[in-house]
Amino acid sequence: MNSRKKRRDIILDFTSLLDVIMIILFFFILFSHFEAAEAKNKMQAAQSEADRQTAAAEDREREAEKKLTQAAAAEKQANEAYERLKNEGNRSAENYDALHEFEQGRQLRLHLTSESGVWQLEFQRGDFQYAVPVDENLNTQVKELFEALFYTENSTILCEFSFDASARGSKAVYEKVNDVFLALREKYKYLYISELDESRRSIPDDDENYGG
Repeated sequence: MNSRKKRRDIILDFTSLLDVIMIILFFFILFSHFEAAEAKNKMQAAQSEADRQTAAAEDREREAEKKLTQAAAAEKQANEAYERLKNEGNRSAENYDALHEFEQGRQLRLHLTSESGVWQLEFQRGDFQYAVPVDENLNTQVKELFEALFYTENSTILCEFSFDASARGSKAVYEKVNDVFLALREKYKYLYISELDESRRSIPDDDENYGG
């Protein structure tokens, strides 16, 4: 009988031990879940903070790039303004020289003449005088003469071009000379040409003439 009691006590004790173990396991699992959830929350918070910092860094980088672009644009504008001012200073000297030459009557004069049906473009600048035929070489010869007269791309050139619009065939010759002027202006941007029609009568209604 005593042995049965002992076995029953052992079984009861073992059952109590199992209950304790189960309770311990339950709390272990429960706390483990809480710790895992807390760890997950911390990880999510850390990831959110990292994303926020990354976004902030990208915003700062974009802002820096924007400021660099603005600074580069401002620098470019300042350089362009400086170049314009410097160029205006140079232009003042060039303009003064051209006006001084004009006041002395030594500016460039071009005169379109015809003799026996042969057209020529006469050059005069001060004591310099020269004439070139109006033919297929006119453009080249005029450019060479401008260089011989020491004109540069920055020169202010006041030019007087005179012609007789009533002369027969003047229209075609005028257009050929005008094409040369257009080509000159591509190089000499400060070339100013005034035209003087020396005709003293009404221009005939003739297709071969300037006004036809």
